[in-house]
Amino acid sequence: MREEQFLFVYGTLRRGVLKAGRLEEVMTQDAEYTGPARAAGRLYWVSSYPGYVMTQGQGEWVSGELYRIVNPDRLFGQLDRYEGCSSEDPQPHEYERIRTEVYEMNGRETEAWVYHYTGDLRGEERILSGDFFQPECLPEQQTSRAVNQNAKEE
Repeated sequence: MREEQFLFVYGTLRRGVLKAGRLEEVMTQDAEYTGPARAAGRLYWVSSYPGYVMTQGQGEWVSGELYRIVNPDRLFGQLDRYEGCSSEDPQPHEYERIRTEVYEMNGRETEAWVYHYTGDLRGEERILSGDFFQPECLPEQQTSRAVNQNAKEE
């Protein structure tokens, strides 16, 4: 029997962002939403999407969602390509899939996979709220981008 695996998502893979497409299908068929969660770290705007950077014990949190993985081979095959960190993608990869501790809202601690940003953060705007869905907490230039993005998707 395989070890149960989990995935923590914090940005464009969250529910409400993915709209009818291949990734939404993969997420609904190959992973099961378990609830909101958070992980120690910081969130940055990288182009038009967020980048998560893990921190250790500094009281900084990134909000997201936790999924139980049903079909890891298929799920990670698709998501690694989406995140640009598959074996076919050129090096260096912008993201890497790593494991980190995630905290569910009921206080339970779970080890989960997360896509960690590995690029240069100089000049990138930090999402101060730690939540991709909280545009009022973003720098002014990013707020309009997030609001416009959400309006296009509705």
